[in-house]
Amino acid sequence: LQHLVTGSALLMQAANLYYATMHFGVLFVFLLWLFLRHRDRYAPVRNTLALTTLACLLIQLVPVAPPRLLPGFVDTAARYGQSVYALGFDADELSAMPSVHVAWAVLVGWYAVRIGRGPWRWLGPAHALLTVLVVVATANHWWADAIVAVAVLCACAWLRHGLALALRRTRRRHDAPPAPSRERALTV
Repeated sequence: LQHLVTGSALLMQAANLYYATMHFGVLFVFLLWLFLRHRDRYAPVRNTLALTTLACLLIQLVPVAPPRLLPGFVDTAARYGQSVYALGFDADELSAMPSVHVAWAVLVGWYAVRIGRGPWRWLGPAHALLTVLVVVATANHWWADAIVAVAVLCACAWLRHGLALALRRTRRRHDAPPAPSRERALTV
């Protein structure tokens, strides 16, 4: 994919800018929208996000180089002076697998469609698709990084849902009135 788009400096600079800014920006706006407009859905989404981020960070303890550091690929952000690593962020350049960018973008896309109403909700999946294309085109991630990120997100969403169901069942049992006694009352 990178070889198809590196011929356009404008396209690559736009992709680098999207990679650097939309990752946190879109997630922040999405979470704010959820909190203000769909408060009842905020906690489950937040918990899924937290589990997914934690799982991705744990997996990233095993270093995996992004394509841009290997021969045959171009570090487009460095080429155009747009590297997020040059700004002094304390980010691990060898933590490509899985892509947190993709995990967060797909989370936004999935829940935007499920929760939102009207045509604006389709911006979420559009952002997810564009993020996948951008992270691969800029050689910050392999296709496999994106696939594993989606798998991690799905596993964490399933885990969060299962934990929520188990907690609800436990609360129901705890809050239920005591069962009637089977002993017969003595009558005088």
